[in-house]
Amino acid sequence: MIIREATREDSDELGAMLVELCTYEMPYDPLVFPGPGCADYLIEYTWQGVERAAGAVYFAEEGGAVAGFISGWVERRDARLWRVDRLGYIDALYVREPYRGRGAGRALMEALLTRFRAQGLSQITTDVYSANDAARGFYAGFGMRPATVKVEGPLPGAD
Repeated sequence: MIIREATREDSDELGAMLVELCTYEMPYDPLVFPGPGCADYLIEYTWQGVERAAGAVYFAEEGGAVAGFISGWVERRDARLWRVDRLGYIDALYVREPYRGRGAGRALMEALLTRFRAQGLSQITTDVYSANDAARGFYAGFGMRPATVKVEGPLPGAD
């Protein structure tokens, strides 16, 4: 497994995986729908985060095929409110089905964590669907634990 930093030239492959990730997440959130234009939006969102906040996208490759990716950047919080005002934010991590359970996710995570350490960060954060036990277990393996719970539901009385 080879891990390399992706560039904007990799945007088509990144977009394909971002749509695959959205499709994978649909059972966890009925509001997720990768409709027309989804790939373009997500590609631009990802690169803007990377460029704005000292981030990176890494690809895992095996035998010339892209197995998965991770993206993340530095998230800033107001120091008047938080003990740690700079965190490593893991925006997205996705490994394609044939490569799951073979170390691609761990290798991608280690690449991004190495970058965060080099940036002097001491905390990491991400968002995970509460029903995604596999992702929660994966991140727990890196010492991460649930910190907040976001509750959502239909607006009572709305059509």
